[in-house]
Amino acid sequence: MKKLLCVLAIAGLAACAESDLHNAMENMGDSLKVYAKSESAAEMETSLDQILASLKIAREQQVAPEDQAMFDEGLEKVQAIMDDAKASLATGNIALAKSGLAELKKTIEKYHDELGVE
Repeated sequence: MKKLLCVLAIAGLAACAESDLHNAMENMGDSLKVYAKSESAAEMETSLDQILASLKIAREQQVAPEDQAMFDEGLEKVQAIMDDAKASLATGNIALAKSGLAELKKTIEKYHDELGVE
């Protein structure tokens, strides 16, 4: 009985971690859509803060050991693009803040393909 409870507890923890990652990625995707459509710096800043918060949660997650390095690398690249966007917004340059969206899309597609994410 104790073994069964341990197995269930471990499975529950794994499901929570997977759920945290899934939720973070979904929230990032939703916030990116708002960010891309935004026309005001204030709206972009709000979306960007949500993206960065979700990115922080995602970066804390563990994936399969064989995928962890690539997962971390992809999130580092996304972080760098978002940091550049934040710096551009800080100067009020909306066009420059949006200029990284094409690179971001390519980065997301590349790492989703490499990691087999649908």
